Amino acid sequence: MRPSRWSSVIAWWGGACVVGLTLAGCSGLPPLALRPQPIPYADTLPIHEPANLEPNEIMPLLRESVVGELGQPFDPDDWGKKNEALNLTHFDDVVNSAWFQHRIMRRELTAEEVGLGPTAEAGRPKPPYVVTELKGAGISPGWWVRDAKGDVYLFKFDPPDNLYLASAANTISDRLFWTAGYHVPEDYIAVFDTASLVIQPEGEGPTREEVREILARTSPLPDGRYRAIASRLLPGKPKGPFRFRGVRKDDPNDYYLHQNRRELRGLYVMAAWTNHVDIRFANTLDVFIDPPGFLRHYLQDFGATLGSGTIRPHDPREGTEYNFDVWAFLARLVTFGFYTAGWEGVEYEIIDPSIGWLPVEMYHPGRWKPNWPNAAFRSVTAGDGYWGAKLVSALGDEMIRAAVGAGELPSRKAADTLTAILIARRDKTVRYWFDRVSPVENVRVECADASGDGFVLTFEDLGIGSGVRAAAGTQYAWELEDSRRGRHWRGDATATIRERQAIHVVPPGTTDSCLPSDAPPDPSAGGASPRGSPGGEAGEGEAGEGADVTAERLAVLRLRAGRLPPQTSEPRLATIYLLWTGEEGGYTVVGLEH
Repeated sequence: MRPSRWSSVIAWWGGACVVGLTLAGCSGLPPLALRPQPIPYADTLPIHEPANLEPNEIMPLLRESVVGELGQPFDPDDWGKKNEALNLTHFDDVVNSAWFQHRIMRRELTAEEVGLGPTAEAGRPKPPYVVTELKGAGISPGWWVRDAKGDVYLFKFDPPDNLYLASAANTISDRLFWTAGYHVPEDYIAVFDTASLVIQPEGEGPTREEVREILARTSPLPDGRYRAIASRLLPGKPKGPFRFRGVRKDDPNDYYLHQNRRELRGLYVMAAWTNHVDIRFANTLDVFIDPPGFLRHYLQDFGATLGSGTIRPHDPREGTEYNFDVWAFLARLVTFGFYTAGWEGVEYEIIDPSIGWLPVEMYHPGRWKPNWPNAAFRSVTAGDGYWGAKLVSALGDEMIRAAVGAGELPSRKAADTLTAILIARRDKTVRYWFDRVSPVENVRVECADASGDGFVLTFEDLGIGSGVRAAAGTQYAWELEDSRRGRHWRGDATATIRERQAIHVVPPGTTDSCLPSDAPPDPSAGGASPRGSPGGEAGEGEAGEGADVTAERLAVLRLRAGRLPPQTSEPRLATIYLLWTGEEGGYTVVGLEH
C-alpha cells in the first residue's frame, strides 16, 4: 500500500533529522548520497488492470491556470517548488522506468538511429487502407485505418494552406523526444491516393461521403496524392492520459508525485526547445502493457510543435503567454487595458509555409510558456533544467538534421532552414541552463598523497565540452568539509588532464605528491558513461555497490565552475559526496548533486 502524502513528508523529515544531522541538520532532506535510490523498472511490477480515465481537461486546466497560479504559496503540493526532484539517484540522475528510457544519455546514437526514432521499416503502413473510424477528439481532421498487415493507424492531415506543416513537425519532434528518452508512438509520413482507400459497407465504418469530407479539409499534393501523419496504435490497452500533478490512484507503481519527478520537470527544457506549446493532459497517454501488467506513460501528438500550431502556423503569443494567463489578465484589468505584453505588436513573417513560425531571437529558454501551465513545469529548479539541457546538448547537428529529414519537407532549403533554427535554439537552451549550475560530471578521485589527505579530483566539465565556456576562461573554486576528521579547507587551483579537468585538493602546510597536472588519468580508476553520471543505473558509482555510506563517513566537496572574469550571477555549486575508506584507500566519490 502506498504511504499517504503526509506520512511520506514525516518520514523524509525524520530521516533528515536522524541520519542527516551531521551534514544538513534538520532543515531538509538527507544528503542525496544517503537517500534510498530508485530501483530501475520498479514501476513495471504487475498490477490489476486500471480503469480507463476519460480525458476531461476542464477542471485540471482550470485548477492549474487559476488556483495553481494564484494559490501557489498556499498550496501544499507546491511548497516543494524550490526543492529538487525526489526520484534521483546518488549521481543526480533518474533510472530507467515506465516514464523514461535512457538512450542518448547512455550511448552515442547514430544519425540514422535518430532519423528512425521509435519506427522500423516493418511498421511502416502498407496499402490498401481500410477506413474503420473517424478521428474523434482534437482539431485536426483524420480517421483510423487498418493496413494490409492488419496494423491500426491514426491518419491526420495538414491544413490546406500549409501542407507539410503539422505532419513534418509531428514526425520530427517524435524523433527528438524519443532520442531524449521519452516513450512516444511510432509516427510515419504516409503518402497515398484515393484508390488505396477501402470503404467498408454501410454501417461498418465511415461512409464514402464522410471520407471525402475529411479529404476536403486538406489539399492534395501536386501529383494528386494525399499526405498524412500515420501514428501506429500503441501496444497495450489505452487507459487515459496522465496528469502533471499528483499520482494515479489506481496504479500502485505510481509512487512519486508527478510534479516531483525529474523526467517530467526536465521535460520543460525539451518542450521549450521544440516549442511544444500544446503539452498538456490530453496529449499524454497511459497504456496497460499485459503481460506483465503495468502502465507505461507516453507523450503523443506533436502536431503543435516547432513552427506548427496544428491547423495554422504559430504566432508570437504562443510560447510567451498562457492561453489564459491569470497574471496578464489581472494586469490588463487593473490598467484598463493599457498593459501590453512583450509579444504584442511584434511583426513577424512565416518562415516557410511548410515550417510556420519558430523564433530564435525572441526565444528565452527560462521564460518560455506552454499554452497551459502545469505543476511539474512550475516546480523546475536549476538542477532540473540542467538535466533536461544535457538531453538537448547531446543532440548533435547531424542528429538534428536526421530528425528533420524524417519530416520529409518539400525542399532542401526548408529542411536546412529548420535544422539551422533548431541548432540555434539548442545552443541557446544549453547555454542558459549550463550557466546556472556547475556542470561537472564523471567525477573521480585519481590519486591520494602519502598522508591520505590530499588527492586529485578529475571531472568532465560539460560547460567546456559543449562550447558554453572556453577552458582557458574557466576557474574553479572549491571547498572541502570533512567534519569527522575535523578538516575544512578551500582552494582555486586548476589544471587540465587531457580531456578532463582536475583540481588538486591539498591540506594547507602539506606537500602535493599526487599526479603532475599533465599526466593522464589512471585507466583503472573506474568507468564513465558518455553523458553524465557514472555507470548505467543506480548504485554504480565510484564506490561500487554495497559501500557502507553513512553520514559519519561522508565528506562534502563543493565546487563552482565559473568564467573569467566572474559571471554576473554565479552558477550554483556542485556538491560532491566523498566517502572516507581509510588511510590507505583515501576518499571515493559516492554522490554528486548539481
